Amino acid sequence: MVFRNFKLMLGILILVLVVSGCGRVSEEESRVTLGQGMGVLNAPIFVTNKMNFWESQSLQVNVRPFVAGRLALDSLIAGDIDIATIGDTPVVYGLFKHPNLRIIATVMESNRDEKVIARRDAGIDSPDDLKGKRIGVFFGTAGEYYAIRFIEAQGLSKEDVSFINLKAPDMVAALSNGSIDAYVSWEPHVQNGLRALGDNAVVFVNPDIYTETWNLVTTVEFFNNSPETVRRVLRAVVRGVEYTNANRKEAIDITEEQLGLSRDVLDSIWDDYDFKVVLSENLVTTLKNQGEWIQASSDLSKGKSLPDYRQVIIDQPLREILPVAVSIP
Repeated sequence: MVFRNFKLMLGILILVLVVSGCGRVSEEESRVTLGQGMGVLNAPIFVTNKMNFWESQSLQVNVRPFVAGRLALDSLIAGDIDIATIGDTPVVYGLFKHPNLRIIATVMESNRDEKVIARRDAGIDSPDDLKGKRIGVFFGTAGEYYAIRFIEAQGLSKEDVSFINLKAPDMVAALSNGSIDAYVSWEPHVQNGLRALGDNAVVFVNPDIYTETWNLVTTVEFFNNSPETVRRVLRAVVRGVEYTNANRKEAIDITEEQLGLSRDVLDSIWDDYDFKVVLSENLVTTLKNQGEWIQASSDLSKGKSLPDYRQVIIDQPLREILPVAVSIP
């Protein structure tokens, strides 16, 4: 009888240990679908993927590439992905219809990523020559915001040019065949245009009109359901940024694999990008400025007030992980 009771108690103990052990495994392993925009500005995420810094955080990350952060945003809103790397402009546009979007970190800032590339044989030798020209722009992206600010800096308005909505990868062919005279985009698409046009290309950049931010974006629902997963993602990305800054050659090699730009080209533009994990007042100001611009120029915001952009930013996880990186009150 005693032996039988002992076996029963032992069986119950083993069952409890197995069940509790299974619980620990499910808590330790987190699965995340990450949407990444394909640009040089995404280099730290490329590095994080390649070096698999996710593993140290017990993350299983399914990475989905998008030619633009705006397309990643569409997928995030649809619930197809959990977190995405996105520029500030698509987020501002998205918030007018989807107020549940949240930024958890900025991973890059640049005032030289967006550029204008044009055909010399279209009579364009200086920015002033853009008046009356057909300019390719991917609406709803940072390229659109930069394009508006760029022509305004020349004393022009959007009525003085013809903006044509094109996805970034389609711009090179459109410029090459002459269906547009210029386009505004980010890397690698500007370098691809230079490669296609050769000496017939001219590039303009104005670093004083806009500093773009590249951000990790999620939704209120995902954060509320998986706050620890968000913290793990941030820890992995912090390692990715640190590695990117400490290992320039290796980071460029990894980015070359992803984008197909030559190492020499990447090396020549690498310093245009400030890779860092932060949440700064600059982000709040940038979101507000763009919100006011959309409100003044688009029917999208008709009848809607601007959100409190400070509340769009979830800063608690990054404050816990890297307090010095958060400078917003």
